[in-house]
Amino acid sequence: MAPGTNRHIDEEEIEKYLLSDASQEECARLEEHILVCEACRQRLAEEDVYLSSMRLASRYMRVETASKGTAAAWAAARLALVFGVVAVLASVTLFVGPSGRLRQTLAPVPVDLAASRGPLMVKAPAGRDLELRCDLTGLPGLPSYRLEVVDSFGRRVRQAEGRVPAQVAALPRGSYFVRVYSPEGDLLREYGLELGDS
Repeated sequence: MAPGTNRHIDEEEIEKYLLSDASQEECARLEEHILVCEACRQRLAEEDVYLSSMRLASRYMRVETASKGTAAAWAAARLALVFGVVAVLASVTLFVGPSGRLRQTLAPVPVDLAASRGPLMVKAPAGRDLELRCDLTGLPGLPSYRLEVVDSFGRRVRQAEGRVPAQVAALPRGSYFVRVYSPEGDLLREYGLELGDS
């Protein structure tokens, strides 16, 4: 603040004053101004409270860090252990299916489905991807078909479109039906499928 002016004190001057970085002349001018200026006196008081709070917090953090250095190291080690366990579980989840068995990285199991009269159920292993090879003898030679795998209640659990044979993802143990539809949605044929232990 220049001598003889009535301007307010700026932030930098307040900071220098509170940190004891101001010269004696600057301090004298500042103190003379705050005697007559309520606004600058209020700003100085607010900055002083803020600075005191920051000093106290800094001191408290240094004491806490020194006294809890070992606790902080243990906390970091525990955190690293938790992240390690999560990483291992994520890896296992990638290779283990919902049944708890290791997922197969093998080629799909070929399953030959033949049309027959009566409840003939073709058997295949559960928990493995399947390549469904449907006997299309007697059906119109269409460029593609739609296959649906339904459970014993008739709920669709898998679907594949395109040429036959078709590949479907692994299913749990149980009884299923494989239905072949035309692209327009006409049911052409149905096969029984029993999935169990391989």
